[in-house]
Amino acid sequence: MRGAERLFHVKQSSKLSAYKDLIKTYHRTLDLMSGRAVASLDEKVQEAQGYPDFIAPRLSPSDRILDIGSGAGLPGIPLALAFPEQRVTLVERRQRRANFLRIVVGQLGLTNVEVVGTDVQVFQAAPYRWVCAQAVGSFSLLYCLTRHLHGDTVSILSRRSDLSPTEQGALERFTGPILDAESVPLPTHGKLVALRLQGGRPCPLSV
Repeated sequence: MRGAERLFHVKQSSKLSAYKDLIKTYHRTLDLMSGRAVASLDEKVQEAQGYPDFIAPRLSPSDRILDIGSGAGLPGIPLALAFPEQRVTLVERRQRRANFLRIVVGQLGLTNVEVVGTDVQVFQAAPYRWVCAQAVGSFSLLYCLTRHLHGDTVSILSRRSDLSPTEQGALERFTGPILDAESVPLPTHGKLVALRLQGGRPCPLSV
């Protein structure tokens, strides 16, 4: 590892540690996560690292990353730390959690991060190539919630079991064929499923 890379990893590790300390400080007052979840925080952060690990070899300099339902900042904060040159947007409509994310951004000096405290369906911005979510529903729902923020293609990443034939069929009925699909084990448990799709297709009234 070269000197500049080593320094980056040291800084990233230090900021991840500071981030975890902020969660432990604010988790009760801002309703971030349960005590049980805080007890396994190291595991949750390690799991969130699966997102930047997957994206890194596929990332282009102009790519923008969207994390919806960001909650306490997983995987959004690890993504922002891993890619300091990329624009990362954290969308969280619950105001106490959005306020926490703003505290994290300020305390860690994350100049590449925008926190949006509103519903993603009313958020307007330039297109994103990457859409990430930990637990926001089906891929069809994730696609439809963000379709107005897609470019020509979009990659949607979410932690879950493998894509079932039923879910794939429901999705492809309005997106067209999935362009690429990958499923990779996460560092702790579960899988990260990544789908590359045609972007911005009209969605059904209910998904």
